[in-house]
Amino acid sequence: MPEQTTKSKPERAVVERRPENLIIELKDVSKRYGNIVALDHVNLKIFRNEFVSLIGPSGAGKSTIVRLLVREELPTDGQILIAGKDITKLKYADLPFYRRQIGVVF
Repeated sequence: MPEQTTKSKPERAVVERRPENLIIELKDVSKRYGNIVALDHVNLKIFRNEFVSLIGPSGAGKSTIVRLLVREELPTDGQILIAGKDITKLKYADLPFYRRQIGVVF
């Protein structure tokens, strides 16, 4: 009788939530459009190998966060760090290279 084999699921890489594995960090980020507050002191940490989805009702600030992450807009207050670098301080000439390193799905 032939030996049965079972397919095992591939192991998922587990990365500890340590500072050196921090890829994206929003620190006290706010975004205002005139009198409208789109984001109010948002803090977020995303670590290497994490898969993240932003969900919420219309007007919750999901698209605003994505626009800030790809540097289409600047926050009114706070810092946005990608791999430890504050992207709010990127020069305009450096934006195309930065954006080619990012994948976003709407």
